[in-house]
Amino acid sequence: MGWFGKKKPETVTHTQTFELRHPPRPVNMDVVEAIDNRLAKVGRTEVMHAIDPGRLASFADGGPPVWSVAMTQVQGRVPYTLFTTYGFSWAVCPEPGRDGVTYEFSLAVVGESHPWAVALLRHLCRYQRNSGNELMVGDVMPCRAPLTYIPFPPEHHAMMPPTKNDSLLVVDDPLLAGFVTSHGAVEFRRICGMTEQQLAAIGPIPSGQRQAAWAQSNPELLTFL
Repeated sequence: MGWFGKKKPETVTHTQTFELRHPPRPVNMDVVEAIDNRLAKVGRTEVMHAIDPGRLASFADGGPPVWSVAMTQVQGRVPYTLFTTYGFSWAVCPEPGRDGVTYEFSLAVVGESHPWAVALLRHLCRYQRNSGNELMVGDVMPCRAPLTYIPFPPEHHAMMPPTKNDSLLVVDDPLLAGFVTSHGAVEFRRICGMTEQQLAAIGPIPSGQRQAAWAQSNPELLTFL
């Protein structure tokens, strides 16, 4: 049935404009495309980017800490969504403060729709840029709050899914191998959510052994809510 005799619903378009007072954030689109291609090979759905309109501005000029966060669904032992940052590394965004940074971050969350995961990755990237504390492979971090709440103010917590995960482990991403581009190397460090009790079990282990220890019970290094 067509729209004859009926009122056609209206399309509403929201437009956001802002003035760039500084040069736009530099982005090497060939490296973006290379990461897109790697995600496309491991995913079972197309690669989607969660785009922040303010990403045109550099971090120093008030923009977000990364240019984008992309996601794709992966069919593993259980289906999960793989989230990956674009622009924490120098190879993607060659701007001041990223010199020598050769890595992006990823997060693999069981299920399909997790808007908080995008916010968490951006939050952790902002934390590292502001604090100077590098999130290195093997590092553990007690967060003292549910991971789904951390990026948001208290008034938004009730809208986020509950979880007992209140700690983090940083590992080498087992799915995305590092590679060398004409703009420098890119590797991928995965953030794994866990409970404080699980963190206590692997915390005393030397940092170089933590990934293998966690993989014994979680071979795909996933985050379960």
